[in-house]
Amino acid sequence: MPMNTPVEQFIAEKRLEDPSFGGLLAKGFALLRCFIDDPHPLGNGELSQRLQLPRATVSRICRTLFELGYLDWDPKLDKYFVGAQVLALGYPYLAGLQVRHLARPMMQALANQVEGAVSMGVAHRLDVTYLESCTHMEGTSARPAVGAAREPARPADVGGHRLLRAGAGRHLEAAAQALRDRGLAGRAGRRRGARRRAAR
Repeated sequence: MPMNTPVEQFIAEKRLEDPSFGGLLAKGFALLRCFIDDPHPLGNGELSQRLQLPRATVSRICRTLFELGYLDWDPKLDKYFVGAQVLALGYPYLAGLQVRHLARPMMQALANQVEGAVSMGVAHRLDVTYLESCTHMEGTSARPAVGAAREPARPADVGGHRLLRAGAGRHLEAAAQALRDRGLAGRAGRRRGARRRAAR
């Protein structure tokens, strides 16, 4: 779900395509995604503002996720943070991804050769989730952790088109025409515009 789109709007649009789309489940996952952009404890008020949902609705979702182990709660701060069960959700995916183990020796060799970091990731819409990272023996601060999700979106005007930056983004530039055909470049521009308006 695009993070700049109000949850209720996103659900309404999805239900036009598929009336069986589960709105309550979507709200729960949208709430968890808030911690991707800001992995710090967040309170009901902050989450309500980000999701543009009523505070009472956010409170019920947080309490449910807390009881299920997907959120933890700090009573001193009266704020929530991601629980261990979120990590457990991703383990079956990583465990079944044999390509990580096959590619790691070649990734490590390349990282040593270029004295930098080499990463493998999977794209979903405008985000890239990293599945494996290797770095040369001296290390590098640019190495993304496994499971990290990043939006490599920043204006990079190549041939009059906005493309994606850095690491995985530069590889996507090589497929610029395919990105334009799928509408990702325009979607990235809309997301950046919405974030700039929200920051004013």
